[in-house]
Amino acid sequence: MNQYDGFEYVEVKYTASDGVTTGKTYTYKTKLNLRLGQKVYAPTYKSDRSEAVVVSVNCPEPGFKCKEIVEVMPEEAKADA
Repeated sequence: MNQYDGFEYVEVKYTASDGVTTGKTYTYKTKLNLRLGQKVYAPTYKSDRSEAVVVSVNCPEPGFKCKEIVEVMPEEAKADA
């Protein structure tokens, strides 16, 4: 977690309509305690709630502004309880 802003940086891949995660990774900031493989809703330029999977955690802070992940998918949230 970055000591100055309280955020952790993670990388995700988006989930296609067929449920497969493919393509490029994207970096986001979050205050949630996310783990590898966890399903989240990530904001994109198309939608505020695109389905994605966390593929990397504790990433270094990038040199660009990141959007924030603030929501875990419901079935994932239940598994953490």
